[in-house]
Amino acid sequence: MKLSLSKLGVLSDRDLDWLNAMGITKTIDKGEILIRQTQPIDELYILLAGTLTVFVSSSEDEDNSLEREIVTIASGEIAGEISFVDKQPSLTTIKAKEKTNLLILSFQQLENKIQQDEGFAARFYQTISAQLSQKLRRVSALLVKNKVISEAPLRKVLFVFAILDDSDIDWMIESGMQVNASSGKILIQQGEPVEAVYILINGTLAVSVTLGEGNSRVTKDINQLSSGEIVGEMSFVETGKASATVASFEESLLLAIPQQQLAAKLKQDMQFAARFYRAIAVVLVDRLRGGLIRHGYAQNTDLDGDIEYEGELDLDTLQQTALAGTRFNWMARRVSGNNYY
Repeated sequence: MKLSLSKLGVLSDRDLDWLNAMGITKTIDKGEILIRQTQPIDELYILLAGTLTVFVSSSEDEDNSLEREIVTIASGEIAGEISFVDKQPSLTTIKAKEKTNLLILSFQQLENKIQQDEGFAARFYQTISAQLSQKLRRVSALLVKNKVISEAPLRKVLFVFAILDDSDIDWMIESGMQVNASSGKILIQQGEPVEAVYILINGTLAVSVTLGEGNSRVTKDINQLSSGEIVGEMSFVETGKASATVASFEESLLLAIPQQQLAAKLKQDMQFAARFYRAIAVVLVDRLRGGLIRHGYAQNTDLDGDIEYEGELDLDTLQQTALAGTRFNWMARRVSGNNYY
């Protein structure tokens, strides 16, 4: 069985030929564990047929832990992409729900290909970003269903601007539009197409979701976003409709990058596309890990079994974060036309 274009549509025929040529096929039986929580992995799995179930455990002792099913992975979807993006041990256990056929590629194979082929890199990270966004939507729905309110994550811009280069950010500033949003102004409406990707320069945004239908409809506030946040990126990578409403909580300044212009730039500039989609993938991975860990659905451990507390950053990450902060301040000054940032 080979991977077909219908399963991963953004990849080209040539990309699929490479994946099929380099990958190893494997069949696992119902109940067999493919990936074990807290264990390092070095392979990416593409489902050719069958279904996988993703579980998280709230205890390090797997014999005594409570397993919670969070999502399923179907034919054409990918497993192991979170660890591929952030090089951390798996946050989840993944089992075969039924007899399942897989195409397996090593992380090293993929990284070598990404370094050598910019077009493949852009399309591959776009594929991963779209699938991560879909998984994040499912996990977010689970948290909302269980009445868990999100906490403010590390500003997305610090991840994105650490990966993009100065020319990318300069293009965003030149192509974007300054938006002065008064309190209560709706920027993104749940269930509607999203016209732009927004970077919040100054102010606060409120995120809410509406659940139920008719007279039973209830609107819940789930988060507030501060300066440095990016919104609309999930709908962009999925080319879908918004899963939440985003409105200005107070008078706010944003840079709006129209989706049509961004899509055209990504199509024309493969180097930018590879950086952009990789950055979005990093953001989504952080949100997936962070959401589950903060709300007790899982524990994050490093290779030695020590808990990685949020906020512990290595030197390289600190340096990248500092650079990203400098780039954001540069953008803020140019968009706002002043120097008080």
